[in-house]
Order: sequence, then structure tokens, then C-alpha cells
Amino acid sequence: MTVRMLLTSTIEGVGKKLPNIIPNISNKSVLCIPTAAYGEEGHENWLYKEQRDVKEFCKSYREFDLRNKSEDELKGTVQDIDIIYCTGGNT
Repeated sequence: MTVRMLLTSTIEGVGKKLPNIIPNISNKSVLCIPTAAYGEEGHENWLYKEQRDVKEFCKSYREFDLRNKSEDELKGTVQDIDIIYCTGGNT
């Protein structure tokens, strides 16, 4: 298994380039973990912009909020996921 990381301050600026950065993104399933964003005041104003391009280019897109979830719930959720996408926010 190959693990690669794409680190950005914001994905909004590079979102349209995702097909060039992630080979075959249109065949990938993405799990978005937006939990850190919920700790930032005003996240509802920028979070959708962060997610927009990822949603557009991938095959399937799901969100998983880590709050109040068990380790087993997380393990079950990441099965068959190609990309884990953690949004920005307050760690």
C-alpha cells in the first residue's frame, strides 16, 4: 500500500488542479473529516468552499464527524476508502 499526503493551508486554491495532483481521482472514494472546522467560528462561511472541488471530482464523497464516535466506528467507516480528507480548522 502506498500512502501519500497532500498538505495545503486551504484546498480552495488548488481544488481545480486535483485531477492533475491525484491520479484517477474520478474513480476514488473520499471520506471527509470536517471535525476541526467545527471548532472555528464562522466555519459555515468557508467549509463548503473547501469541500466543493473535492466533491466535484471524486467518485463518492462522505463526511464523518469524529465527535462522540468510537474507534470501532471510525475503523468501520474507513473500509474501502481511497482518500481521507481532513479539513482545516481548530485542532
